Amino acid sequence: MSDTKALEELWHERLKGAQLRLEFAQSSLHEFLNENPVGTLSADGHYAYRQAVKEETLALLEYARVQQIYQNLTVHGIIPDEDTLGKEAGADG
Repeated sequence: MSDTKALEELWHERLKGAQLRLEFAQSSLHEFLNENPVGTLSADGHYAYRQAVKEETLALLEYARVQQIYQNLTVHGIIPDEDTLGKEAGADG
């Protein structure tokens, strides 16, 4: 298998992982909102709501970042730089 093909498979797996984390964060936020209407939240409830929104936002940003890297690799043939690879290795472990 070529190095490029191996990188494509690696980033495809990372994209699937980022998508799962995004779906989980979205599901958690929707579940929270279904169980806790925003107008009825206590101070702790508002904090929990902000945390759920923050987690969804971070997951969306990460998904968009990984998707861009994967698209650049597969469509444009741009190999991710060492900084990107290092950042990902730290995030996986």
